[in-house]
Amino acid sequence: MRKYYIIILVCIVTVTGCTNEKALQICSVLEQELLKSGVENSKILKLGEFSDLSYEINEIKLSETEVQQLVNEAMQMYDKLKEDKKKEIVEKGDFVTIEYESVCEGKVIDANNEKTLKVGGGDFDTDIENSLVGAVKGETYCIQIVIPEGEGELAGKEETTTITVKKIQHIEHEELTDAFVKENFELESVEEFYQFLKSNEESQRQRALEIEAQNQLMNQAVQSCKYSLDENEVLQVALEIYLGYEEGAQTYGASMEEYMSTFMGVTEDIYDACYSEAEEKIKRELMIGAIAFHRNIEGEGNGFNAWLEKKGINLGRDILENTLQEYKKTYIETSVKEYLINITGKGRKDYEETNEKSGKVYVGCNVGSAIELYGICFGT
Repeated sequence: MRKYYIIILVCIVTVTGCTNEKALQICSVLEQELLKSGVENSKILKLGEFSDLSYEINEIKLSETEVQQLVNEAMQMYDKLKEDKKKEIVEKGDFVTIEYESVCEGKVIDANNEKTLKVGGGDFDTDIENSLVGAVKGETYCIQIVIPEGEGELAGKEETTTITVKKIQHIEHEELTDAFVKENFELESVEEFYQFLKSNEESQRQRALEIEAQNQLMNQAVQSCKYSLDENEVLQVALEIYLGYEEGAQTYGASMEEYMSTFMGVTEDIYDACYSEAEEKIKRELMIGAIAFHRNIEGEGNGFNAWLEKKGINLGRDILENTLQEYKKTYIETSVKEYLINITGKGRKDYEETNEKSGKVYVGCNVGSAIELYGICFGT
């Protein structure tokens, strides 16, 4: 079990020798990143057959139903609660403003002079919400409940709550008109509003798909390379990853199992998951570093300065070295990713085939660029 090794690693890290096979050089920025994590003996030995890289992106087209849902959600932001002065009796689904005080063992444990909630909405105590159905505005009621488990020392004890309904309200919806759109969105018409929301959402979803596809491309590239990884270095990085997740769990007051399942989607053995993540992290940085070295991509010079300017980053005089290092690393990673994308021929119509039925774009490779990169592998 990886768990055993990780626990042992807290006390002892044994350095093992690496293979005699000649390693590829990596750029100084990624070398520093690896050294910071205690990675010194792990090496990349050979870059992969990048001509096999490919990925696909579905074209996003929203349906009329999806667009209408976007409009409804946007308009909900302008909903207002309006008091129904003629209504005297509370019904399920009404919005009510209440005054309440909760007492347990002679002590006030909760109180509010003006709490607004939807009856049956589940945002408040269920028993108290249910007791409001049929309540008369202006009258005071008393309800007793047993405090449920999970409420600390008070769990299982009896709580008495007095409630007065001060207002009964309903939602007033804003009418979607050309005038409303002009005033609030600086658009000319309702039709333009629909198109704006549609285009914006399609663009965001398309970008998310592109990022996911590019990450898949990078993963393919990483897996196609040959490495010599030091077991203890992987375990060291895995331990750092585990401790980072443990800190996150503590922040949310959750167990590691709950945190990893909810936020990271990890339901398998956590230690094995951290070990696998550590392996991928080291491999990725070794590959990026090797490509960057042989392509002369460094965190300096005109290319780096142009990237900073495009991002609106002004280094100034007093920038911290760690911050500068992060900028350099991000620039190099981005440049290598773009380089691999270019090898696949992404964006060049000569290498794209679209399936009209599925709307998927299948991307092949640019043979010329692939041969150029092979020179790295063969040392030419």
